[in-house]
Amino acid sequence: MGTSPQPKSSLDIPFFWEKLSVLPPTPLDQWKDAFTIALYAKTNIDVEGIRHFAPRPELLLPALEPTPSGVETAAQQTARTGRDAAAKKAAEDHHAEALKEWKETSASGLNLAAANQKVKFLLFIMLGQEGQKRFKQRLPHVRVTDIRFGELWRHLDDVF
Repeated sequence: MGTSPQPKSSLDIPFFWEKLSVLPPTPLDQWKDAFTIALYAKTNIDVEGIRHFAPRPELLLPALEPTPSGVETAAQQTARTGRDAAAKKAAEDHHAEALKEWKETSASGLNLAAANQKVKFLLFIMLGQEGQKRFKQRLPHVRVTDIRFGELWRHLDDVF
């Protein structure tokens, strides 16, 4: 008698870890590859593009020049504040452009923020019952709804 086939998801790949067992049926790296390929084939959403692109304003703003410890003339202070303002403006412009790209439509027809949400939730569902249970046991403080897809992707390496 053969073993029964693993249940498949809407992506036509097996769940990562659906039923209780000592080890998952497929090594994580192989399963991630299958997930990435199936997701792109079904939805035109590129996992790598979403995983690496998520603007974070706190990372884009430059550090301001420190006030010198000695005496600073009015001209020096004006020049320093001018440089600080120019650097801040350039960073804000860069962030606005990154945000514009983030909101643009992806190949799937979703804006990238919506694609990020969709892929994140699909990934979590695709872990299967046992995978979700072990994820929650090992990282009880992580709420899937509060993190970005790239963070969830990295957490899988930590958990499994």
